[in-house]
Amino acid sequence: VNFASGATVDDGSCIERVPGCTSTSAVNYNASATVDDGSCAFAKPGCTASAAVNFDSRASLDDGSCVFAGCTNPGASNFDSSASLNAPGACAFAVRGCIDSRALNYAQAATEDDGSCAFPGCMLVGAANYDSTATLNDGSCVFALLGCTDSGASNYVPGADTDDGSCVFTGCTDTAAANFDASANADDGSCIVPTAGCTASLALNFDADADVDDGGCSFAGCLDSLATNYNPSAGVSSGECAYDAPAPPPSHPPPSPPLPSPPTSPSSPPPAAPKQDLVDVSTGTDGGGGGGGGG
Repeated sequence: VNFASGATVDDGSCIERVPGCTSTSAVNYNASATVDDGSCAFAKPGCTASAAVNFDSRASLDDGSCVFAGCTNPGASNFDSSASLNAPGACAFAVRGCIDSRALNYAQAATEDDGSCAFPGCMLVGAANYDSTATLNDGSCVFALLGCTDSGASNYVPGADTDDGSCVFTGCTDTAAANFDASANADDGSCIVPTAGCTASLALNFDADADVDDGGCSFAGCLDSLATNYNPSAGVSSGECAYDAPAPPPSHPPPSPPLPSPPTSPSSPPPAAPKQDLVDVSTGTDGGGGGGGGG
């Protein structure tokens, strides 16, 4: 851009031609441009927020002039802290009241609860129908009649509607007794304590007062193991052992006939009679004495 037509020697001062916007106030300023080409564009200040009431679609530079319409009343339910212009009828004010439909004073038109809801009920802690959610005592409190509600108890209270744990059940409370009652909580003196002893009526030591056998019964019997009525469980001898009958004695052949007598001489004594065996019928043994000989 600084060409010198009369120069004969280049001094290195030539400036290259770079077209562009050279105006620093333009939005498209080009610091590298050496020749302004007329392309400079300058910003139009104005409100560039489309939600503002004074939005300028032609503005390219926001100048902070935007105005936003809305409710500027802090007491309104729709208060808008960003609004700078209060539009007519823009503010909405809440209707305060009880918004719980279960409450006695429910306000259907209310939009904001004011903590005034009233719930009727019994507010007395000691009552049987005490209602912890109630905020208004309606006089409905019912007080319980404490007592034993079990008709099987000795101290049953027919009018009681709340059991107080005082029921008394009488019976034998001794676990060692024959008539122990596990459901009893008050002993009535009826316990029957078992008496141990021999309950077998045929035993020598039978105890008529015993109601629990102690296994110590003693029976009389024959203690001789050779007897037919031997009783191994007997503890005392009865002296009545029985034995099998003795075997009959052995039979013997009939005695032999006598031998003919030899001739005798007048001086010879008569021959002796033949000797026979004698048997003891009570013992079945030979009674001939000496057991030696026989005929």
